[in-house]
Amino acid sequence: MSKAVYGIGAVLMVSVGLAMAVGAHPVDDGSEVPQASGENGYGPDPDRDDNPATNTRLMARIGAAAEATLQPPYRTITFEAPLSRHGEAVGKQYAKEFGVTFGPGLTRQLCVGQRYFQYDSACTYRRAPSGRFAALYRDDWGRPLKIRFAAPVCALVLAIYPTGGEEGEKFEAIIQPYGPDEEKLDKAVAPFTWTSETFRWRLMVGVYLLDRRATRIEASVVSKDNTEKNVRFLIDDVAFVKEGCDEFLAEIRNAAGAPSIVLNGLVSD
Repeated sequence: MSKAVYGIGAVLMVSVGLAMAVGAHPVDDGSEVPQASGENGYGPDPDRDDNPATNTRLMARIGAAAEATLQPPYRTITFEAPLSRHGEAVGKQYAKEFGVTFGPGLTRQLCVGQRYFQYDSACTYRRAPSGRFAALYRDDWGRPLKIRFAAPVCALVLAIYPTGGEEGEKFEAIIQPYGPDEEKLDKAVAPFTWTSETFRWRLMVGVYLLDRRATRIEASVVSKDNTEKNVRFLIDDVAFVKEGCDEFLAEIRNAAGAPSIVLNGLVSD
């Protein structure tokens, strides 16, 4: 069982239910965004995250895409592109600028409700966590998505959610990091419950490597209610840290001293 340990030699794992910094709001492309019901499905949505399926018990926050890209030391891949690139395979497009490559099975998908009728999108939500695009992962054999980094990283966080499910179905999002010698590091496991009320999913899962570095990760989503199900899932806002790790991780260690972390990658008050 993975453990969150707060000293040297640890892998600190968190799941974050809200992908916005305090005061940050989703990127607006100029269209009117319908207001969803509030957090937990009730009320006026005071945190303006447009998603009732949200766990806001946070240990760390990453801003909306436009803001996150301006906040070092994170670098963030948002999958934004011209509309003509909807449906294209995502692989090496981010290798030159970000040093990141994605394995087979990932495609860029438009997530803006029914605004663009000419696009047959596999994005099943009216909005992505940021911008207009997310990326869909599908593998007929149920293998995890592979993400490789040209330079080792000390932190990786991404928005991740299945394309659908049964109301109340229990899932786990899993991030498995690997070191430079292909050794398995401790994984992050984030349980969550799917709801049809989701408007813009906000589940984020991250792994912070306190004394190790990862050169690749595998991401997957599994159904705990139907272990035979081959789960398709969407990702967005892939954020990672490869420079300034000492200062960044010192802040993480300090945060870990507060009563905000439990085992298995969960964050709790």
